[in-house]
Amino acid sequence: GKVTINGGVISSKDFRSLRDFTAGGEIIINGGVFKGQVWMQGLGNGSSSLTINGGEFSPLQGYDGSSVYITNGTNDIIVTINGGKFNTKIGCADVAKAGIKGSVKGGIFTESAKTNTNNALIAEGCAFVETADGYWEIEKSWEKTSETSYTIYSANGMRWLAEQVNSGHETFVGKTIMLGADIDLKNEEWTPIGTETKNFEGNFDGGNKVVKGLKITTHQNTIDEYGIWAYAGLFGVTS
Repeated sequence: GKVTINGGVISSKDFRSLRDFTAGGEIIINGGVFKGQVWMQGLGNGSSSLTINGGEFSPLQGYDGSSVYITNGTNDIIVTINGGKFNTKIGCADVAKAGIKGSVKGGIFTESAKTNTNNALIAEGCAFVETADGYWEIEKSWEKTSETSYTIYSANGMRWLAEQVNSGHETFVGKTIMLGADIDLKNEEWTPIGTETKNFEGNFDGGNKVVKGLKITTHQNTIDEYGIWAYAGLFGVTS
């Protein structure tokens, strides 16, 4: 069936505040405070859906785990997060996220649970990063600002750019990459953007920002026939 929740405080002494146990279930949450895990289980035949437009979500006090948890079995579960405040990341049972469809378009995420939180379903261009005190917060790594432009904010965003190009997924031809912040690569091993066969073909605008902490000690196919390091830099090969 279909359930719509617009407000109120929902809690349970048994860990979960809300659970979809049936096939074809539809839950729409527009607001409210959920003290205990919201669990989409989706058993049987037919896809289930969860849409969250607002509200506050956290595991039950004294329990560890995700504020929202998706069990992705044989049937699709469609997840759409447009807003809300989440005390933990959104957990997913399968590292491959098989059977999960949908998107995370908004929301505020923190991470206070350290175990049994499984894998995060988070917004495009965002990543969970561990803080110095051992907790987690969501970081905006990059965003698509138009059909032909992207802005990068962090080292994770720079690594995303390298992965897109080096995997052959995107050359960025006719598109612009803009830096939106100073970026520290933290002297962690860097894989240059672009290879001999997969070039970066876009426009890169540093916007007067600083990239520091670049370290390259080993890189596949970086030594040419003269024993000279080739294609080793922030960018490997551009076209």
